[in-house]
Amino acid sequence: MSAEERLYKQLEGIVASIIKALEGLEKELSEYIEVTDRRIHKLEDKVHKFESLADVSSKGLVKSIETSESPEQVRGLAHIATQSKPAVTPEPEIQAPIMQPKTETPPAVPQPPSAVTAETSRVPPVPLPPSFKPVMSDEPLEAVSTAPATPIVPRPPTARKDSEEAEEKEDKDKNELMSALKKIDEL
Repeated sequence: MSAEERLYKQLEGIVASIIKALEGLEKELSEYIEVTDRRIHKLEDKVHKFESLADVSSKGLVKSIETSESPEQVRGLAHIATQSKPAVTPEPEIQAPIMQPKTETPPAVPQPPSAVTAETSRVPPVPLPPSFKPVMSDEPLEAVSTAPATPIVPRPPTARKDSEEAEEKEDKDKNELMSALKKIDEL
């Protein structure tokens, strides 16, 4: 074997290894491109959903469905619009009347049973919370004595701790929600 043949075989081996390396790089690059394309499509879909959600919130659901190029997607967001309303716990509703300033109004005069009309008989009774126990008596109210009131004893720290933890959790949830809404607005 001459030096030229050996050099030729070495060059063939080098070229073959370069070709294999390039094929491997091409395969890796094509896989990377596919993964990147999938990520881009997912992000585009998310951006489109956020735009649709912003459109729904700015125009209202009906106008958004009427003017949208793809009303199916906007209709799909309708459940998000209804769920995104903050859930109101019944506790603030119960406490709201207690916290309102009291206005002096004359006591209500009870009506005789004959005054009940057909319209009022169809109205169902208003449900009261289980903790509400009305005190009704036919006896006239006596004047309140001027004796010193019994001091208010604060609740033990454990009872306050639970309510404070609930308030902290509520504040944390509100902050998370607000930051998420800000991120959505930025998009």
